[in-house]
Amino acid sequence: MNKIVWLTGPSGCGKTSIAQKVANFVECVVLDGDGMRKSISQGLGFSSADRRTHNLRVARLAKELSKQVNVLVCVIAPLREARAEIDEICHPIWVRVKRAVPERPGHFYEEPDNALVVDNEREGGFEDCAQIVTGLFHDEKKAYSLFIGRWQCLPPHGGHLALFDVVRQEGKNILIAIRDTKVDEKNPYTVEERIKGLKAAVPDAKLVVIPDITEVCYGRGVGYGVREIVLDDKVQAISGTDMRKKGKG
Repeated sequence: MNKIVWLTGPSGCGKTSIAQKVANFVECVVLDGDGMRKSISQGLGFSSADRRTHNLRVARLAKELSKQVNVLVCVIAPLREARAEIDEICHPIWVRVKRAVPERPGHFYEEPDNALVVDNEREGGFEDCAQIVTGLFHDEKKAYSLFIGRWQCLPPHGGHLALFDVVRQEGKNILIAIRDTKVDEKNPYTVEERIKGLKAAVPDAKLVVIPDITEVCYGRGVGYGVREIVLDDKVQAISGTDMRKKGKG
């Protein structure tokens, strides 16, 4: 099944540059905001009502095109209410491009709470962002990397997100296994709450719930391995337990 990935973020954050890079590696149609305003939304302004109309037109076009090909949309879609309507129309994978941009009169942006965030400010810039977005289009039949945990730090902290980025850039899909732990002082979130939180933070991942395991065992020659992904010292030091004690997770 073809996918629709929607890059959102304020004007100037780098959506178009990322989309152009992704188009070099993925067979897709790119629907750019400026181009759409010169065609299906010609004559519309930038009021909230006109932006909504523009966004919904793009969503309907993306839905029709996705019947034949992958679609990559780079349109601001600044309003939460309009994004909810877009979800109903074409069910895109939302990606927010993070980058500090100067405030401009007449421009506004309500940050989404259900988007994968790619950071266009960190080292690697749009090249790294493009790799992550490219990974979202990968065939579901490709290999998965499995991450097992209690996932009691919500939203997932920077260390978790960095691990996911590593396997995305290797062209693998993400499978998150949620241990079915009982709710107690150390495990404050229910399975349902963890599923909701992980879906919002890692929308491209597949989630499964497993019993509360204590070990992972395998014999030789089973066709997969167990590896530790070592990140930089600063990210390695992030602790979900410490964040929960401080009331941040």
